[in-house]
Amino acid sequence: KAEPVKIIDLISTVGGAEKQDFTADNVEDFAQYGLAEPAASIKFWSDKEEGTKTLLIGKAPDGDEPGNVYACVEGTSSVFTLKDDIVGKLSLRANDLRDTALAAVNPDNVIAVEIEHQGSTIALKKDGWDWKMLQPGEAAADTNAIEGLVKLIDEAKIIDWIDDPADLATYGLDKPVTITLKQKQNDGAEEEIQLLVGARDVGTCYAGLPGKPFVLKITARIADQANKGYLAFRSKRMLSFSRWASQNIDIARSSGTNFSAAKIGEARWAISKPVAGTADMANINNILWDLSSLDAEEIIAEKATDIALYGLDKPAITATVTVKAGEEDNEEKTHTVLIGAETKTSHYAKVDGRDAVFTVRGAVVGHLVSGLLSLNVITFEADDATALTIASGGKSFTCERKDKDADWQVTHPEASKIDNEKIKGLIKGLHLLRADRYQEYTPGDLAKYGLDKPAATIAVEVKDDQDKVLQIGNKLDNATAYARTADASPVFVLSKFDTHQMNRVLADFLGKESDKPENK
Repeated sequence: KAEPVKIIDLISTVGGAEKQDFTADNVEDFAQYGLAEPAASIKFWSDKEEGTKTLLIGKAPDGDEPGNVYACVEGTSSVFTLKDDIVGKLSLRANDLRDTALAAVNPDNVIAVEIEHQGSTIALKKDGWDWKMLQPGEAAADTNAIEGLVKLIDEAKIIDWIDDPADLATYGLDKPVTITLKQKQNDGAEEEIQLLVGARDVGTCYAGLPGKPFVLKITARIADQANKGYLAFRSKRMLSFSRWASQNIDIARSSGTNFSAAKIGEARWAISKPVAGTADMANINNILWDLSSLDAEEIIAEKATDIALYGLDKPAITATVTVKAGEEDNEEKTHTVLIGAETKTSHYAKVDGRDAVFTVRGAVVGHLVSGLLSLNVITFEADDATALTIASGGKSFTCERKDKDADWQVTHPEASKIDNEKIKGLIKGLHLLRADRYQEYTPGDLAKYGLDKPAATIAVEVKDDQDKVLQIGNKLDNATAYARTADASPVFVLSKFDTHQMNRVLADFLGKESDKPENK
């Protein structure tokens, strides 16, 4: 098949060529112009005229006419000159004019795909907007993978043609992978497009078309997709449930830290393990999004016989979500995902009670590792703060206000006015303070963190609530610091920025020297 644009361009090149000079009329000896055995010729047929018209290209003139060549129309006696660039335009191979499109595929009209290789068959059929696998067994299919293969064939270009191929075994086409696409035409008729895929080469693969004598070279990506096996086209959805109906999340880790969270409102969750506290709603939502529509990166084995090979006999993480089965009853159902050994880019996983082993995205594991406890250190409304006390190294500072509209007044060490904006900024900072990470959820020895006798304490009295007390302990080598709140047991680490801010607070209100920030 020829490329129409290339043919039209060739016709236009010749038809639009301008004669540079009329050299001779009534010529009898065409050899002197190189036209007896022309360097090139191009012949045209027209269904509107009888016979043919042939342009002959000869040699270049001698003397003072560089850049031209002799030419004539076969059957006439006149010789003229043309620009010699026409010789290059007619120096063509068949491949230069061939259509490089591999197949005339309309991806939207493809209704079935079949892949056959050495007796095994993968049969796929479109079902509405989705796809189903019919062979080797009935199952939901991966729509993205199928449509990706169809699109790849549609967009593929022929890189080269081998017109006189050797034995087909040389190209792996004696036992090819046969890809058959079935598509509906505009008139409703069905059409089959077949492609034979052979051996892989560097960046390319060999291919053939049924009934055609030549061998093609096309992108190796088609061979890679066609040889993946049926699991590559099976649906990657490993688990599906309603995240809105989720009631509990339990995460057990082989490291020993376990988490439990329960839904306590329309969009609120509370933590009971490893300590009681407020849930990190961002991560709760991330986990529910991940697990309620869990897709495998790759299906490793549909029926794994030895899950120990994947570290799933003793999983690193076991995540269980309890879901309310129906709106009108209290029946619940649990879904458990096991996370096993780490691969180069992801982790092995399986759904408890099912045989398939697959890999999951690193982000899924990252959310399960991050924990469920909120990183917000102190929870209170800034407008409800009525008193602030800062103590460190035997010094203390206290200020109070009657209500949110009143100015702050220093009550210790002596009654005086203070910069209200500075106090408001500190209160807001405490209100927004988040831990960088949790160091230990149930510490047995506060002394190793310097929290048995805190280096500094910042306490906020809150209207209609208990006091909020931040205790700051030892500094770490990377300019962070240990801290905890007096009403909660976990020890957390303050970021470099927050540690520096706390040092500035101590300097501003107690006259202590502030550390310079290492990384603001």
